Amino acid sequence: MLKPFPIVLRELQVASRRPSTHGLRLLCALAACALFVFSLLSFSFTASTGPSGGNQGLGIFQSLSVVCCGFCLLGGVFTCSDALSRERREGTLKLLFLTDLHPMDVVMGKITAQGVNLFHGLLGIVPLLALTFQLGGVTLGLFVKTIFMLFNTLFLSMAATLMVSSFSQDERRSLMASIGVAGLLYFGPAIGVEFLIGRGTPSNWLVHGLALFSPLHHFPFLMGQSAWLSLRLVGSWEGFLIQWVVVHGAAWSMLWVASRGIMDDGSVGRLAQVGARVKLGWHYFLYGSGAARSQRRRRLLDQHPMVWMVMREKLKEQYAWILVVSVALIWSIGYVSNGEVMAEPPVLIVLGWFVHLLLKVWVAAEAATLVAADRRNGSMELLITTPLGSKGLVHGLFKASTLQFVKPIALLLVLELALMLSLAQGTRNLSLEQARILYVASMIGLIADMASIGWAAIWFALISGSAHKAISRAVLAILVIPWILYALALMIMRYLTFAGIPWLGAFQTGVWLWVVVCVAWNALFAWGLMRQRVHTRFELSVSEGVPARHS
Repeated sequence: MLKPFPIVLRELQVASRRPSTHGLRLLCALAACALFVFSLLSFSFTASTGPSGGNQGLGIFQSLSVVCCGFCLLGGVFTCSDALSRERREGTLKLLFLTDLHPMDVVMGKITAQGVNLFHGLLGIVPLLALTFQLGGVTLGLFVKTIFMLFNTLFLSMAATLMVSSFSQDERRSLMASIGVAGLLYFGPAIGVEFLIGRGTPSNWLVHGLALFSPLHHFPFLMGQSAWLSLRLVGSWEGFLIQWVVVHGAAWSMLWVASRGIMDDGSVGRLAQVGARVKLGWHYFLYGSGAARSQRRRRLLDQHPMVWMVMREKLKEQYAWILVVSVALIWSIGYVSNGEVMAEPPVLIVLGWFVHLLLKVWVAAEAATLVAADRRNGSMELLITTPLGSKGLVHGLFKASTLQFVKPIALLLVLELALMLSLAQGTRNLSLEQARILYVASMIGLIADMASIGWAAIWFALISGSAHKAISRAVLAILVIPWILYALALMIMRYLTFAGIPWLGAFQTGVWLWVVVCVAWNALFAWGLMRQRVHTRFELSVSEGVPARHS
């Protein structure tokens, strides 16, 4: 049955003997159980309303679905962003094309190798979603549609990431581009639909066309009381099947593009020569040439040798500025076109959180890329024997990050503060005071995470020798674990409230609790444990060598 894809069969056989295949499924199931219990207790321990009856099952189902949606979207990005770019970087694609393998065989083998653990992890959560039937409020149609769309979201995320990875060679750029492409595919059509409906064209063919390409269209509860719920396709089985097929077909199209993208590693000719000239021109554009390049080198070396190592691209200092200014311009254009819709708290909060996430991952990527690359090629051992030493090397990395990010982030915070103060009213579910508190909490979280995630990324890059693994682990440690700790703390406080101790009685208390948990975790884990390990065990980690590569 799998003869057309021989690598798929091999990867499945390898995965069946790999402990992580079973371990991740168990871990995801345990995490889903914990979230299920937390959601159940949250309904039961609400002192003001008590148990919510038939809505209890629907609320838990929605909570689990939102978490699973994030797991599918980000899981595909972080697992597949370096799948093909690593082969291109190490030159092994040319060896694969010496065999009779088709490029699609290689792509299918990669998506199988990287996706089997994610598939089993998501499969382990499905029984927890089915338990919500016992609590009421969940229909069979909603359950089936959600399950099918979750697996489709995972497939789309992995296909889009492999497509980006097939054209890239750098770990950091591949990851950042994958995040951008996945976010555009997932949220772009939804934003476009909202924009067109806001302009009073709900029956326009373009609205329905964009809705067909949006995975969010299958999760109407994620959109709240959005205007696009008026579209007739929502809720109908015909509309669901059409949308599912369209999204699934788009994913297969991206896999085909990925198979074309890796062909230039095994082919020569006019197209390859044109590509080489384009790459050479792009190299000179990024790094400059002649006197300008020498002048820039002297300026950066005067600050710190590692600053020059990190900031050799002449546009490196402008990339963060470009991101912040571009987001501000896009928002301004939307505000001019749609008026107050763009200034509503939900729009601003979601946009701000996405930009914050991108910046945090970006800082982790900058901190981990150079360390991981030098660990792999053995130059790290030479660097720590220079007068810089390990402490000077780390100091230079953070100095380069400061030069690159501090001023653009300061501008971003000023713009967000101005928008927060300019808010005139809240929404039906969010008061003006609550919206402003969320703004302040997100800005505090951005500062805390940006100051901490670099330490975790450097340490994980040292022990793994892979920027991809280092970034993924740093994001998990700094951005995900605090939310788990916050959920546990919130559950304890709600239990105390239910027992008669008024610890939790307001929205503000929950938000400030998150701020305390976030800052405390960053202080203890990043500035305490990770920073100490980087300073005291840097040389020892370098001398131990890089762990063996595992596909």
